[in-house]
Amino acid sequence: MGTLLRGVVIVIFWALLAAVFVAALDGDIRDVLEDYIPFFTVLDPVIDWLSEFLEALWDAITD
Repeated sequence: MGTLLRGVVIVIFWALLAAVFVAALDGDIRDVLEDYIPFFTVLDPVIDWLSEFLEALWDAITD
């Protein structure tokens, strides 16, 4: 039973990490996630930083 719980926690962690990454890429998805995940607004500073970082990285690669 402990292994199953550990697996579920790992899946939830990776799903939230993917959601944060996708939210940093697209503002519309960010709004949807904020509507459906109550605590998602707590991650706003992280999402803002990740969005700026990805934008700067993209600019550095494409220039």
